[in-house]
Amino acid sequence: MLKVKRNGKDMILPSGAKTVGDVLRHIESGTAGTTVTQLFLDGNVVDLGDRIVVESLGVDDVELLDVRTQDVASMVTRNLGHAREYLKRFPSGLAQLARHLRLSNMAAAAAELTDVVEALQWFLDLFSGLEVLAGGNLAAVSVGGQPLSEFVGELRDFLTESLRAQEAQDWVLLADLLEYEVLPLFERFGAGIDELERWVDTRVAERRH
Repeated sequence: MLKVKRNGKDMILPSGAKTVGDVLRHIESGTAGTTVTQLFLDGNVVDLGDRIVVESLGVDDVELLDVRTQDVASMVTRNLGHAREYLKRFPSGLAQLARHLRLSNMAAAAAELTDVVEALQWFLDLFSGLEVLAGGNLAAVSVGGQPLSEFVGELRDFLTESLRAQEAQDWVLLADLLEYEVLPLFERFGAGIDELERWVDTRVAERRH
């Protein structure tokens, strides 16, 4: 029978659970705002991007499911603080990357581009946490007077366009995207962080009542 651990502690297999997905949904639905942050199957770490595959496994197909969870509100509050600090240096980093791209200085741009893409993915993870707190309705969350759903849509569009520019090796286009689309986007986000933090505080207070 499947043995389940949550944050290092043994837990009882939920009644009626037939798949790993049943167990994970039971865990996340048990406490509002709880999310799975790490998964281990039989001691092997699982990429959360493969979660949909893992969820289909039967409880008899795995001996040990080790789940690490985190309260989304706490995670979002902490990450908004990190975002505030990061955004102080993000604009200069984007400007430097755009400059290197326009000069075709790819030796310098390669590592910087990797860092920027990783940062943007980190922000998307932050927005996913906000979406959980918003009950799946990002349009109800405002940042700088703009629904966060629109902000996330613009960011995803940039990632798609930037991939095309990289495939075409159109470095000038990529520089333009960074300077004229991404930079203004994050300037608006930075100006709205106080608003977001107040919204998170309100949601946390509501959950306590």
